[in-house]
Amino acid sequence: RKPPVAAASIALATSSMPPAAIAWRKAKTVESTFNVADAVRSLTDAFEAADTTKKVAMVGAGAFAAGVGTNAILRPIIKFITSSPLKYSLETNFPKARKSESLVKNVRSALRKHKFRKKNTLVATSFCADEVNRGLERKFVEVYGDNYSFGGLAGFPFGGISAFGAMASNIPDGGSCLIVFGPHVGMDSKGTIGSVRRRGKKGNEPCCRPAIAAAGYAHAVYHGLASPYVPPDVPDDAQQNFVGTALLPYAGYVEAATDRMAELPYALFDAQKKMMGTLLQAGAGNVPGKIAVLGGIQINTQAGKSDYFLPLSFELYDSSGTLV
Repeated sequence: RKPPVAAASIALATSSMPPAAIAWRKAKTVESTFNVADAVRSLTDAFEAADTTKKVAMVGAGAFAAGVGTNAILRPIIKFITSSPLKYSLETNFPKARKSESLVKNVRSALRKHKFRKKNTLVATSFCADEVNRGLERKFVEVYGDNYSFGGLAGFPFGGISAFGAMASNIPDGGSCLIVFGPHVGMDSKGTIGSVRRRGKKGNEPCCRPAIAAAGYAHAVYHGLASPYVPPDVPDDAQQNFVGTALLPYAGYVEAATDRMAELPYALFDAQKKMMGTLLQAGAGNVPGKIAVLGGIQINTQAGKSDYFLPLSFELYDSSGTLV
């Protein structure tokens, strides 16, 4: 799911070089954008793979093969990690995530080519009920007007086919709709994933709580410590029941991850995209114009700071549900 560490443009030129040399060359290639995180991943992989003294020596030799000493390699990396741990964590775990303001601006520019305007567009969101997600929602509202919301816990479109149909009926005559969906995850100022400093709170809080609870349930079922849920008879906690059940097919994937909190939103996104695809095919015929669907992962930072969004899919459909 993550882009390869070595850029294609330098792959051939460095094919015979040790891993550390490749890492440094790439770090220098992208130094202008301060994207040292890829080099960190390359070096980390190289040293983790060097399980013998001889191999470690080869990694070190790779640094000199690139024309620099080990200190020269580590200096910008250490500076990057210590001066901006949040940005390092973003680039390592959610590469190409962008600030909410930049995302909305880019989406608006892309959709203008397809005649999406405030007067003829309805924006519909499927975000978690958590208040930290309202910021991105408001930014889209500023561009397209009040939104239709059919999201629930963890961002799943719990409004379902009925909500999609109702949303389609609310679109201006002859107009189109923009659907934005996806799970979210918190990130504190130190780059720790799964927690965030909320407004008025002295310490960090878990984020996203329903997703974390679902991950705990999936972990227990995966290891035989709990039995799978049965469909609920009452709606008291039906959404949480569903989030946990939807995550079960991804339990092994999340369990095997180095950082489960970083992998969790990717698993949830995949489950949500499948569900959104079902709703789209069922309700597209009710939309008079086009349907733009933007999916990704929201990364919430502390109150007062800009949030980020990692776009994972951006598609345009016609009213028959055919990809344009």
